[in-house]
Amino acid sequence: MRPILLFIVLCVLSFEVSGQQATLLKNINPGSAGSFNFDTDIPAIVYKDKLYFVAKNAESGVELWVYDGTKTELFMDINPGSKSADVDFMFIIKDKLLFAADDGVHGYEWWETDGTTANTKLLIDLLPGSASGLSKCCYSYSSRFFHVFKNELYFNGNVPNNGIRFYKTDGTAAGTVQLAQLNHPQRSAEGFLEWKGNLYFKVYSEGLWKTDGTPAGTVLIKEYDFNPEFDPKYLTDMGDYILFSNAYNEDIWKTDGTKEGTVMVKKMFYSASQNNVGHYFFRYGNEAFFPGSNPANNTEMWKTNGTEAGTVQVSEIETDPGFIAFYPKRRVAFKNKIFYLGGKNGLGSQIYILDPATGNTKLLVDLKAKTGGEVYFQTDLIANQKFIFFVGGRAFDRELWYSDGTEAGTYEIKISPNDESTPERLTFYKDKLFFFANGNNTGHEPHVVDVTQLISAAKDENKIEFAHFPNPAQDYLLIESEKEPETAEIYDATGRLEATYIESGNLDIKTIQPGIKILKLKINNQFYFSRFIKL
Repeated sequence: MRPILLFIVLCVLSFEVSGQQATLLKNINPGSAGSFNFDTDIPAIVYKDKLYFVAKNAESGVELWVYDGTKTELFMDINPGSKSADVDFMFIIKDKLLFAADDGVHGYEWWETDGTTANTKLLIDLLPGSASGLSKCCYSYSSRFFHVFKNELYFNGNVPNNGIRFYKTDGTAAGTVQLAQLNHPQRSAEGFLEWKGNLYFKVYSEGLWKTDGTPAGTVLIKEYDFNPEFDPKYLTDMGDYILFSNAYNEDIWKTDGTKEGTVMVKKMFYSASQNNVGHYFFRYGNEAFFPGSNPANNTEMWKTNGTEAGTVQVSEIETDPGFIAFYPKRRVAFKNKIFYLGGKNGLGSQIYILDPATGNTKLLVDLKAKTGGEVYFQTDLIANQKFIFFVGGRAFDRELWYSDGTEAGTYEIKISPNDESTPERLTFYKDKLFFFANGNNTGHEPHVVDVTQLISAAKDENKIEFAHFPNPAQDYLLIESEKEPETAEIYDATGRLEATYIESGNLDIKTIQPGIKILKLKINNQFYFSRFIKL
């Protein structure tokens, strides 16, 4: 039945795709509570061809789990029994997987594994005893406090008497060393950026720092100041310089890595009501796009080339005062366009498409009209080469969507027949999309979608054009194609295979029974379907 069903799917455009396209991997925590840990910042990572993620249940608490493409299982109960290890912050360092965990003895510290339970162990007890060398509470939802640089992990660690120090580790206890004591004992390094052989970062209320990986090379570039106000955030590599914004008034700055070369690019219009948006820069070519307020008190998309004259507003989606028309974190580059979350009075939150070459902006699809209500977005936008993925919908009916970048090619994947699936933590793994979702009153459990089975309404540049004639056909069916078909198969209307051909340019169909037939061609390792009538 698969060929005829696939053909029918390809011929019918709909905004809703069968929930069967999402597969529940395992009901880890039976009942309605689900196994998803909402406190986890980095939910999944691919290591040695397997997907490691954090989940919880009544038997083992919050622990590390693994999915190898076929089976899903608990990797190790680090804090034995129902107590939680609170695993989080996973990084690959020199062929090891490092993660933070609490085994109930050493506090919250770094652990290491080579993918086997026998070689899964505490890396270092940074703060000896039951005290924690890492601060789980302070880092929740904040992977910006960690960075892998020159195959070493940079992080903030605790010291006695509530102090914080700046560390790095090469994945060994001996190679875990303190780089610097920051000026304030309780300030953390964050917002890291690699640029020209150094690692740049900010320290709240201290200013802009950099390190070459040595204690002597960890230095303050420009200190925090009030006149003009200077507290950097959102460092962005622009090639010849680093672009960033000021945490206090959203002015645009840049630096060449020196105090003298750290200068303001443009003083932006400051709106207290729009201040929560911030400037998340998104580089595209030699320009960076970002959200900025204008005198009309709207937040729209802007761009800059690092000069005052070249810092300009790009689009104007909303003209009503006080409306946020561009949400900075939720955007992705896809097919030479920028897809981003924006808002317009009357339409609510929507996904817009910006063509950086022309500056033109348009709506992807009116999701409010398709869902029948105000749309809320749950996750960031992510993309592979074929589709973008996002989670959106009405307040209590947020579902997984995907799009090929066209209105006709934007589809909803219905995971739960009862709505409210609300997928979380979308992660690509091989040819699948991994996420947690409420499948059928199970609570949030791990699911996957096979991305290769998703359909597209857009023209595929790699698609092979072919034709067959005559139609209807009686004795022979002739195939014309840009490339020679490798095989051809003919199915009846029930999906039963009737004939297979290796030499597929001229098909002898005299012995095939009359009726509606499905032609399946394999060309360049891809399958193509078409329909014809056999007389």
